[in-house]
Order: sequence, then structure tokens, then C-alpha cells
Amino acid sequence: MNDVGAEWIFWFCGISAVIGAIGMITCRKAVHSALCVAFTMINIAILYVALKAPFLGRVQIIVHTGAVRRVVVTVMMTAGVDAPDTPGGTAAS
Repeated sequence: MNDVGAEWIFWFCGISAVIGAIGMITCRKAVHSALCVAFTMINIAILYVALKAPFLGRVQIIVHTGAVRRVVVTVMMTAGVDAPDTPGGTAAS
């Protein structure tokens, strides 16, 4: 890959990863936050591949994004996705 293409990928994926990380912090629902983490991890994997480290890119996708998927499933089973949001933070009234 030429230097201009690598630089473009670096800036695009770098900014996208930062936006995903900020989205993870600001999302109110756990599922949306986990999707932002997965988005960030995929952008980091693309950065690894662009920097000529394809093994790290594959490991990033398989291990970290797979772990985020498992966390999402665990959160959905534990907290319940269909539970209504309450202003006080507790479901008991």
C-alpha cells in the first residue's frame, strides 16, 4: 500500500475509533455501548492490517470483538433488554 493510502486509512479509522470510544462512554444503554466498543475494535483491527500487522488484526477481530459479543449476551441475560428505563435508576416503585 502506498503512503497516501495508508495515511488516509490511518486518519479515517483513527477518528472513527475515537468517535466509537466516545459513543461507548456516552451511550445510556449497555447494548448500544457494546456496539460502539465493537465498532472501535474493528477500526483498530483495520489499523493493524494497514500497518502491515495482519496477524494482530485477525486476533483483534476474533478475540476482542468476540469477547464484546459475549459481554452483550451476558448483559442482556442479566439486566434484561426489555426492562423499562426509570428516572430514579431502579425498577421498583
